[in-house]
Amino acid sequence: MGAQHSAYTVEAGGGLWNILYENADESKYTFDLNASAIGVKLVLYMSSRGDVNRDWVKICVYSEVVNTTSEGEERARYIAGYSRFGYENDGKGSADGLHVVYYLLPNVTRVVYVEVKLHSTNGSPRLDVKKSWVEPWNTTAFYWMHEGADEGYGLRYGGLVNVDGLGMEMKAAALSCGTTGYPCRSGSRFSYYYGRVFDVDSGGLADVYVDVSYVGGFNIAPESTYGKGNYVAKLDVGVATKGEQFTYFHTLYSTKKYDEPQLPELTTSEVAKGVVDIALDIASDYALEFVTSTAGKLFFKGLPYIGTVIECAEMFQSLGFDEVVASSELVVFNKQMPAVEGDNTVCVWANLVGELKSAWLSSTIMNFCGEPPWQSFMDEVFGARVWRLDQGGVYIGGILLDYYNAPEIVSALPQGDLLKATSNITVVFSKPIDEGSITPLPGSLYPQGKSIVVYLNGAEVPFYEYFKVSLSSDRRTLTIYPNYHLDYESVYRIVLTNRIRGADGTGLVKSYDLWFATEKREQKEPVVYYVVPTSTSLPNHLHYEGRVFRAQLCESIPVDLVKMQQFYVGEASFYTNDVNIDYYDGGSGRLYMVNNSLLFIPLLARDWGLPPKRGALIFRLCSEERIVQQIPAQLIISWIRVGNPTAEKSLRDVGVTEGALLDLEPVPVMEYSIPGYKIGEGVLISPREPWVNGTKLAMYLVDNITRSAHNLGALLGGYKPIYTIWLSESRPLSADIMVYIMANATYMRAWRVAPLGYTTASEEGAHAQEPPLLLVVVLTGALLSVATGLAIFLIKIRRGSCGDMDTL
Repeated sequence: MGAQHSAYTVEAGGGLWNILYENADESKYTFDLNASAIGVKLVLYMSSRGDVNRDWVKICVYSEVVNTTSEGEERARYIAGYSRFGYENDGKGSADGLHVVYYLLPNVTRVVYVEVKLHSTNGSPRLDVKKSWVEPWNTTAFYWMHEGADEGYGLRYGGLVNVDGLGMEMKAAALSCGTTGYPCRSGSRFSYYYGRVFDVDSGGLADVYVDVSYVGGFNIAPESTYGKGNYVAKLDVGVATKGEQFTYFHTLYSTKKYDEPQLPELTTSEVAKGVVDIALDIASDYALEFVTSTAGKLFFKGLPYIGTVIECAEMFQSLGFDEVVASSELVVFNKQMPAVEGDNTVCVWANLVGELKSAWLSSTIMNFCGEPPWQSFMDEVFGARVWRLDQGGVYIGGILLDYYNAPEIVSALPQGDLLKATSNITVVFSKPIDEGSITPLPGSLYPQGKSIVVYLNGAEVPFYEYFKVSLSSDRRTLTIYPNYHLDYESVYRIVLTNRIRGADGTGLVKSYDLWFATEKREQKEPVVYYVVPTSTSLPNHLHYEGRVFRAQLCESIPVDLVKMQQFYVGEASFYTNDVNIDYYDGGSGRLYMVNNSLLFIPLLARDWGLPPKRGALIFRLCSEERIVQQIPAQLIISWIRVGNPTAEKSLRDVGVTEGALLDLEPVPVMEYSIPGYKIGEGVLISPREPWVNGTKLAMYLVDNITRSAHNLGALLGGYKPIYTIWLSESRPLSADIMVYIMANATYMRAWRVAPLGYTTASEEGAHAQEPPLLLVVVLTGALLSVATGLAIFLIKIRRGSCGDMDTL
């Protein structure tokens, strides 16, 4: 397919792609950015069918200089950054698949557009311009330099110099003199570290391409039978993350010239996956004459060493140096980048290290500086040709990170759907994800790094308060479950951020938004809230424990549970038919006494789980409830044990024994397990409510002593106990046997066990009536107040059956 030079434009990713040409071997595109940034992020969806070991992608970043003339403004564009990814025999498709690329420029630059060139011989490389995009990347980045501790001696120099606003280069020089009287020693050792530090936006495995240019030389002058010079040096380049030592490096250049006296060997290393010659790479796209011309140097001003490196062959022939080196190279490292929620700092560094020795009349010079601080002395003693270089230094320019394992979401997500409050959401990823990136830290309701963020009606709420998750065995499918159920008639927005990591730590290619509305559910019955204290430290606590109190919902306000602990007085069960918080029906929470009002905060659901709004709801206890369901039933005793043979015989004598069928007389509801103690179990039989037939009920013995201690007379009324139990021949005990069910707010039942055909002594009150199957509630009195310390909370109570608006 021939080149399509009639470019056309496609809008995507918030910018414009221009397709310059697409052919069998190569395709070129540009993306209009027009933004100031220290770097660019490219998300490239590519396809090619060529050899994966010989394909590559080149990135050019273009800026412009604006000059004002008498005729107006003149704009001259230049290359502010030049890099590539893909090297020979890398074993992966550089021009194929999804690549997330971060390219760090030397300095903040006005980026006009970015050029992307794909190459794959006979592979028809293509960029999906509808899915790909480029955006500014602004991260923390700076240059640094220091001398290795205790590694230097003799006459030496090192410093940072600004390169025409294009970052900082390192200048270094050293000198040793064999003849006494010179202002230097016979030996010189140097070790200068230099580099760039920046924060990454994604963890994970990445190929790191470091642009390193260096120009310098060594000379021994004069060198004769009356003097000898020796030198050894190397330039290492490496990548380190926080806490790592500078031990992972590639020796880019090394040299040595040994004579007496000998110098120590320097350790070299080759860990780079590849090294690409930038000068040759550029020469393949541009004529050498243009690169070295005045116009070319302006065009490549963002690559300040390129012209010098290309011209070095001619330039250095005229110098009298023993050895001169000049090179611009892309050094490729494969490195695990740190996770963003940790310390995400990365250091790209270079170390110029070496040693010089001179004897007698000779001096040995290392110059990666150009003109050192002692220039006049050197010119006077040795002459300019012996020392000077027109260029000299070490320069780390652009740094490119190629993430080739970035996961993406490949399933459809809700976008405005109307869902049930119990609906699950399924998210499918293109690659396995790291489960640790979505799980919360101990005690937190947020995923690590807030990798998933949820908004309820526009306000952010903790994700794990409203949702739970599960991950499939292949770690590609994430299912998001509502925590019990979501709020009805509400709008939820969930953001799956790029803090979600793939298996190798690479962040999600981008953040994904989904949103939906939940169904409406009507409250068919009047809302009730019941609180049943189970254990308290209140005065007369036995008059509270096990009793049913109506409660009133206070206005929803933030609650500091830590500060509330000073008002803590006990535990309680909770029952409600409120459809919005029905997961608390049968749950539990804590009691607090504030300003003489007994408050309750639900904390656990009926299954001991942690539902939404945990600790965010406050109820005030009002009056005690006398709840009687006039629904006669029967009980078949399964087993009974009192622990006293005489007492058990007295019960058997009146028919209370295993297998016996007894009547159940309705009584006011309470937790009879608190005033009584368990003596057996039975099976419920209810002709009026056949759906509960077969329910096992515990039987509790309540005697006159516990009835008085718990003030059950006010609750049960004036009837007499049914049974007289003989503890011995002379010790009778009047008692009742109680059974109860407190399943939820709408199903509360309590009975006392009676012989078949038994009727209460008193035909008055609630026990003598048998109305239809309705809840009978009688207020029996106001809740007693107990004084505590000064309250620090202001709580407004909604108007309702507990009274008018109060301020606590």
